This record gives sequence, C-alpha cells and structure tokens, in this order.
Amino acid sequence: MFNYGSFKLFLFKVSIGALFVLFSSFLLLSFISYSPNDPGFGKFNLNVKIENYFGFFGAIASSFMVVVLGTSSVVIPLYIFYVGIFFALGKKTRFIFTKFFLIILTVVIFNFSINIQGIAVLQTGLLSKIILDISYFYFPFLEIAFLYRLLIGIFGFIISFFSLMFSFSLGLGFLKNFLFNFFYFV
Repeated sequence: MFNYGSFKLFLFKVSIGALFVLFSSFLLLSFISYSPNDPGFGKFNLNVKIENYFGFFGAIASSFMVVVLGTSSVVIPLYIFYVGIFFALGKKTRFIFTKFFLIILTVVIFNFSINIQGIAVLQTGLLSKIILDISYFYFPFLEIAFLYRLLIGIFGFIISFFSLMFSFSLGLGFLKNFLFNFFYFV
C-alpha cells in the first residue's frame, strides 16, 4: 500500500498530495459558496460584497468552473482530492493527466447530454452550449427529431458514467456490487 521509495520521495509525494488536497478543498468550497452576484468570469465588479468563502479568488475560480463547464464540474475538485489522497498515501497512480482530461471531457459530454434533452435543471456551461449549437448547425434535424436526441442523450450519459468509473479507478466489480445492493434493498 505505502510505496514511497526513499525518504526524499516520501516527502515529495506527501507534500504534493497535501497540495492537491488543499487545492481541491479550495475549489470545492469556492464552488459550494458560488453566487451569481459575485465578480467572476465576464463580470469584474469590485464594488459588490463578495459572498464566496475565499473572497475574490474563490469567486473567480467558482465562476470560471460554473460558466465554462457548468455545475457538474464539481467532479473536478473531487478528482483532484482523490489524486491528492493517493499521492499522500503513496499508492501507485497511473494515467493521472489522461484521467484529468477525461474528467473534463466527461463533464462536457454530460452537460451536452442534458442540453440536447432540453433538461433545464443544471447550469450546463459554455462549452456544452457551443457544441450543441455546432451540432444543431450541422445536423438541423436534431432540433425536431426526438428519438435522435434521446439516443444521443442516453449514449452521452452512458459514456459519462463509464469514463467516471475509469477515472476514479472503479472496476466492474464495484458496479456489480452497487447494482446488486441497490436492487436488493429496493
């Protein structure tokens, strides 16, 4: 479990892990305390009382995450926290940066799936809206064809689910146990 190597490597991994945990805590708490009235992405009004826990910098960080990636971008600080804990414990981690970009792609695909279904529950972000507008421009039948939108949405949800499982290193055994326990108690 604990695979640090030398003492220098131990200090390096624990300090990097602690930095990741602190950074993810900053992002998560600033995301939780996000207010649309705070200064942020596209609105730099310094005369407003900032409601974010971390002040101006927290308002900027949370606004960037919510405006560009949407409210489902809360997965990003959770992944950074996960990686920080793995570094601090000295566990082997593989494909960290690939999985990080996969998390961002997952958030965009999930938001696109929500947008194409017309579900207005979450704020979906700028990237998914741009992709939706491009897809409507090149495939105008998507605006009126319910079945295509439904299939693309379901496919997007399935891709998002399995890429999140891969990014957090959850195997199919976890899925099997989760579904078994879910349907056993229902």
